Amino acid sequence: MKLLWLCGVPFELEEKALDGRKVGANAAWSWVMGHLPPPEGVELHIACPAKNISDKLTIEYRGAVFHLFPSMARGAVYTLYRAWIPGFRGVYDEIEPDWVHGWGVEAGYGCAAHALDPVHSVIEIQGILADYYPYIKKSLPFWPALLNERLSLRQGRRFIAESGYSKRSAEKYSKGRFHVVAQPLREEFLTAEVGPRDLKQVVFLGAIDERKGIKDAVQAFAAGAPDNWRLLCVGGGVPEYESEVRSLIKSLGMEERIELLGKLEVTEIIELFRRTPVFLLPTYMDTGPNALKEALAMGLWPVCYDNSGPKEFVGRTRYGSLSPTGSIDALTASLKQTLVGKPWETPGRADQCIRQIRHELNPGTVWKELLKCYSADFWDGL
Repeated sequence: MKLLWLCGVPFELEEKALDGRKVGANAAWSWVMGHLPPPEGVELHIACPAKNISDKLTIEYRGAVFHLFPSMARGAVYTLYRAWIPGFRGVYDEIEPDWVHGWGVEAGYGCAAHALDPVHSVIEIQGILADYYPYIKKSLPFWPALLNERLSLRQGRRFIAESGYSKRSAEKYSKGRFHVVAQPLREEFLTAEVGPRDLKQVVFLGAIDERKGIKDAVQAFAAGAPDNWRLLCVGGGVPEYESEVRSLIKSLGMEERIELLGKLEVTEIIELFRRTPVFLLPTYMDTGPNALKEALAMGLWPVCYDNSGPKEFVGRTRYGSLSPTGSIDALTASLKQTLVGKPWETPGRADQCIRQIRHELNPGTVWKELLKCYSADFWDGL
């Protein structure tokens, strides 16, 4: 089977296949890269709009063939990304794939997949901007992206959602057919040796912003954690907001016990997770999130708000604590109970969660389900 996936340039491709050459990567695209290499019998091509190139660039990497084509350096969002379609069309005509898979509805990938082949295409859904609307800062590009999302959902016929929550959210805006296929973990979290989780520390991993609930995490930890525990916060944000968080930490007298570590490499995160028993992420809206799945795969006990992706994954694994969204008092009580009760020490409980997540989010497991979606008969049966 010959497949064409449409997505952005992953950081990994720049760093490892192009020796650091900058061609427009602005995300890890780990939800795509986690599928590589493809299984036997699948010829996978990945097309990406790129910057700082004057002609098409073809790269074989990790079992897939990447096709980079020149794109608009700026302003693609204001054309609803339609300016990318000729570049995608060139790759499509060259390789003549059996199916086209557009990764995302708010950018140009979903609409492009439908435009290239409305009969043999699927559109991937991460989150829905309409659901994120109350929790994110709106810049000018947000509005055309929101419009493009609505058009993708209205025009598309077949959609793959990363979670049940994503599926339910998107169904409100589309008459298409939907199926849930999980996205695989990064290989490092599937094979990492599980550590002793023996240090009295809690980890927050996510963007340092309002939606991820970093200030709620800081306040709950300050009020609910015993004196001999520390909170380590991994992730980055805009300098102004990080300054607000640091000021909050100072005002709570927590400078010795709460630390902002910034962004870490995957090997550093794994080592941190190996020694950490508790994962604190009071996000207000998150269809995944990847950090939560990775924490579960290492046996950390999540403490989260009861919404969206965290509600789904904590409920599915029966591993973690949830509290009403936005209630810092309830979050404080949940964290305090967790640190005192140490539920991760219950014999076999963490091991069962690790086995479940690593199986469900293993590329082999995911590909078996994904390959079903590259068949018209499958969708006709839904």
